Amino acid sequence: MAIASETKVYKDMFDLLMRVEDLRTNFPKMYKYDFGNKLFMTGLECCELIQAANMTSGPSRLDYINMFIVKFGTLKLLLRVCSERHIITRDQSADLIVRLDGIGRQMSGWKNHTMSSNPEFRPSR
Repeated sequence: MAIASETKVYKDMFDLLMRVEDLRTNFPKMYKYDFGNKLFMTGLECCELIQAANMTSGPSRLDYINMFIVKFGTLKLLLRVCSERHIITRDQSADLIVRLDGIGRQMSGWKNHTMSSNPEFRPSR
C-alpha cells in the first residue's frame, strides 16, 4: 500500500487545496475569512479522508471514500458560489473545474475498484 501523500489523487487534492489558498488571499474582505476559511477547511478534510481511505480496506475504505464524495461535493458547491458571485474569475473557475474533474474521476475509480475487489459488495446470484 502506497503512502497516501504519494498517491496521485492525494497530490492532486493537495494542489487544489494550495490553489484555493492562493485564491482566498484575493477574496473581498466580506468573503475572505468565513467563506474562505470554510473552503480551505473543507479541502483539508478531503485530504484527511483520502489518507483515512488509504489506511483501511474493505467496508471501512468504502465508508471513507463515500465521506470524501460528500465533502468533495460541498467543496464543489462552495467553489460554484465563488464563481457565481464573481469572487473568482472565469479563468480561475475553469482551472478549478479541470482539477475537480480529475480528482472526482480518480475517486470514482477508487470506489469502483474497492467495490469490485470485495466480495461483500458483489450482488448475489
